[in-house]
Amino acid sequence: MSLFNNIGTGSSGLFGNSGNLNINTGITQGLGIGNTTVSPLGTSSLGSQTNINNNNINQIPSLNTLPVQQRQELERFEKRKISLQDGTSLMSPNMIALTYQLDSKAAEKQQEVDNYIYYNMNDEQIIKELNITKERNPDPNKCYTLPLKGFGELVMREQQQRNELENLLNDMKAVKEENLKLLEMLNNKTLIRIEECKKRHQHIIHQLVHISCMLEEYGEKHNLAQINHHLDNQLNQTLHRIQENQMRLGVWQSIMNQINTDIKCIEDTLQDDNQVSNNSLCESIDLETILETLDNQQSLLENLDKVLRQDVHTITQLTSRA
Repeated sequence: MSLFNNIGTGSSGLFGNSGNLNINTGITQGLGIGNTTVSPLGTSSLGSQTNINNNNINQIPSLNTLPVQQRQELERFEKRKISLQDGTSLMSPNMIALTYQLDSKAAEKQQEVDNYIYYNMNDEQIIKELNITKERNPDPNKCYTLPLKGFGELVMREQQQRNELENLLNDMKAVKEENLKLLEMLNNKTLIRIEECKKRHQHIIHQLVHISCMLEEYGEKHNLAQINHHLDNQLNQTLHRIQENQMRLGVWQSIMNQINTDIKCIEDTLQDDNQVSNNSLCESIDLETILETLDNQQSLLENLDKVLRQDVHTITQLTSRA
């Protein structure tokens, strides 16, 4: 069994009989009670040197007027605070932190720790840090240097989380760029198809007017201008359908304008990720609804083109009969 299997447990061994190690405690009360009290009085990170600055203690107002016991507690707290700050700021995956633990057999436990580090770790830097920490021991007869393992794994986990967060942010940025490209492509294609349909409709109307004028001139010239009520009704119905299609085109144009407005709103929202109101506005716009509307408009435009082709065919038949 490893010499350090009892860290943070209540079993007897190198680290005390019932003491639970707590390096997050501030001022520790009950110094000298026995081996049931844990007092982390300092921390030293391997690979770095920690210099305790007592100037912060001297800057405390009216410190000299405090009782001796309270002053000592404040000094211990300030030293531990500075040591923890220096130690945690220089954490690396190979770190083993050192602190202190109270024990009635501190000298024997210190010898066991020294033997373990000298013969098992065999690292000059670790031994150097151990010696520095032992020199800073406030009371070698009551507390001994205690290695704290696990900081390396904590640092690696933190670094892994940072990498995952960075990858997630990059993925979100890529998705945002792809959405912008998709919206721009759909917008451009829709506008181009609408312009093509408008040009085709205008061309058909011009052909219809031109054919009607030619029929009228031909009938007047050859005295063949006689009213055919059946064909006249068909022609009126065809013109009526064309007018209805033009009205529908105007309605579709207004719908496309609304879609363009929504797309512009989405683009403005995506360009400002730091505003919460824009984020809530982006969530309120359903992209699937917009895409579904675009598909519906495409099918409607295809139907309109089909109807107009039928109208041209009907006009051609009317012209041939005349």
